[in-house]
Amino acid sequence: MKKHGAVKSETEVAREALEKAVKNIERTGLRDFTLYLQSPFKVVALNFLAGTFRGLGFFLGASLVLAVFAFIVSQVLVNIPVVGEFFSALLRFLQENSQFSNGSGVGG
Repeated sequence: MKKHGAVKSETEVAREALEKAVKNIERTGLRDFTLYLQSPFKVVALNFLAGTFRGLGFFLGASLVLAVFAFIVSQVLVNIPVVGEFFSALLRFLQENSQFSNGSGVGG
């Protein structure tokens, strides 16, 4: 009878280890991930949406950085004696070649 008790104890240990592994897999969301991968349309749609928003974020961020840079150049750096001439020429160049400065808009 003792031998049977030892086998049962090993079985219980194995069952507990298996239950722990199942709980860990459930916690990581592996089931949801495999269901996600089984739907090619969902994968393509979500990747397209993520790429669209990354591109939009890059565009808005770059526009903001360039706008701040242009403001700093036009207000501060033009008044510095040595490099002021360079930045004023750069500012003039940007104003002359801006699409919106002559009022014609896109397409000239």
